[in-house]
Amino acid sequence: MKKFFERNFFISLCHPFNRKKRRELRYNINLRYKNEIHQVFLEKSPKALLKLSELINNYDKPIKVWLEFGTLLGYYRENGIISHDEDIDFGIEESENVHDFICYLNRNGFKLSKMYTIKSQENSCLEDFIAEYNVKFEQYVSIDFFVFKTKNSKKYSYHFDEPIDKIKPYKFIVNQIEMSDFGLIEGNFLGGKFFTPHNIEKHLSSIYGRDFMTPKKYSYQDRDKNNEIVLPHCYAVKKDF
Repeated sequence: MKKFFERNFFISLCHPFNRKKRRELRYNINLRYKNEIHQVFLEKSPKALLKLSELINNYDKPIKVWLEFGTLLGYYRENGIISHDEDIDFGIEESENVHDFICYLNRNGFKLSKMYTIKSQENSCLEDFIAEYNVKFEQYVSIDFFVFKTKNSKKYSYHFDEPIDKIKPYKFIVNQIEMSDFGLIEGNFLGGKFFTPHNIEKHLSSIYGRDFMTPKKYSYQDRDKNNEIVLPHCYAVKKDF
């Protein structure tokens, strides 16, 4: 917050009477700051993954955790973190141990930052379901854990968009992704041992399309939603820590 006020004070001093110049300068300063933060994320991510691998291996209760989404794509296509990624993604199978596992991480250097809880009076399976946790490692490495539900031969994950209704800004839109069930196999990623879906090509193709091996600039806000379904009569609440 202090840096925010310092930047704005500096901008006002440089161009006290030119709003356009202030706006341009503010944009450039914020962009430079964002790029610096992103560089720190890329530098610290291998350390975070090594530590996380160790903690997963030492956790003494049954838990299924695997590389997922953009991080799985980076593992398979580039054997590293994709250069424009801003966080690390994991899938985690729904079980009674999920919250305990997140608390275990919180005690060991991965600070719980936020979580999304689904609210649905018409679907008892989703009511009060915590579908996503976010933790931070050394402040700048953001890691998302998406909690997957399994039903019959399908797996389901849940993703959230900012609410359209500005009167109720705390109610996030709930999107569901359906995918074929999969087993897990162990692999190595940046020095750590992690599980991945056994059918990686099919799995990534179902999420990103058949051309997933072709690098593209990705934005969560502008992502392709062809494989997502907006769930009616549901919303999600975000809790920050």
